[in-house]
Amino acid sequence: LQPLGFTTKEKHLGILFSNPFYAGYITDTLIPNEVIAGHHPPLVSKALWERVNNVGNHNTTCQPSRSTIEHPDLPLKAFLKEEETGIPFTGYEVKAKSIAYYKTRERGKAVNLNAKKTNLLFEKVLSMVEIDPSLSTTLEEKVVAKVESLLQEELKGEKTIKAQITQLKGRLQSLETKFLDDLVDVEDYQRLKRSIGTQMADLEGKLGKEPINSSNLQKAVKKGLEISANLSALWASSDFQGKRTLQEMVFPEGIFISKEKARVRTGRLNSVIFCIRDAVGPLEGIKKGKNDFDIIFPSLVAPPGIEPGS
Repeated sequence: LQPLGFTTKEKHLGILFSNPFYAGYITDTLIPNEVIAGHHPPLVSKALWERVNNVGNHNTTCQPSRSTIEHPDLPLKAFLKEEETGIPFTGYEVKAKSIAYYKTRERGKAVNLNAKKTNLLFEKVLSMVEIDPSLSTTLEEKVVAKVESLLQEELKGEKTIKAQITQLKGRLQSLETKFLDDLVDVEDYQRLKRSIGTQMADLEGKLGKEPINSSNLQKAVKKGLEISANLSALWASSDFQGKRTLQEMVFPEGIFISKEKARVRTGRLNSVIFCIRDAVGPLEGIKKGKNDFDIIFPSLVAPPGIEPGS
């Protein structure tokens, strides 16, 4: 391959050979554990692909290696980012030792983190966001009021947008009346109608989902308090997809880690979790204990709004 301009390290060949794309199949993280026949012409036969990857005796059909889909020990892939560069970590497994690692590379410098230790560190991060279960009943009313306050701000914006749309509809109706009365020529009518239509479409696109009612809000806060009292244990006991869902719900922007500085920095908290933590008190007041990594929570700035599905 070198005369053709292709060079790679020997250890990378296994990754290339394991890609089912060359046998005419495709995979995607959006449909995990599924391999779909593609419409592109295969470069090699399915039988040859299976023989090269030694999967013929395992009743497996064009399955990529575990590290490329849902490795149970690597739920923080892409969610975990290197602090200095912001580059997401990928993951791999040393199969001979059955040890998984998170890995990122920047300008030839590899950063490797033992997956087991890193997952335990993330459990520690979650435990620092947890609340005392005995506080749930006391906090419920306070948290509902806080979330309602955030929703009211969203409702004000929504009300303004709806008023602007109503105003534009009035202008459009007036324009059509003038056109029918021959007060506006065809060219101006079409130009103004397109302009008003574009403005209305932009405003309608900004309208969010219907706000939840107070009954659903009460249930949502109760569920949020229940989860907040058990975050670390819930994450540890969940399967791969459960872990992914929970961690992305709590930290929508992921978390950042610096191996050199032995530091973990969290991103923005979920809005409901923020309201719960805000009702309890600042995170800085939590007893952190001794850690191999410093865990830093940015100042609790109020989030821009309630995330859909929070």
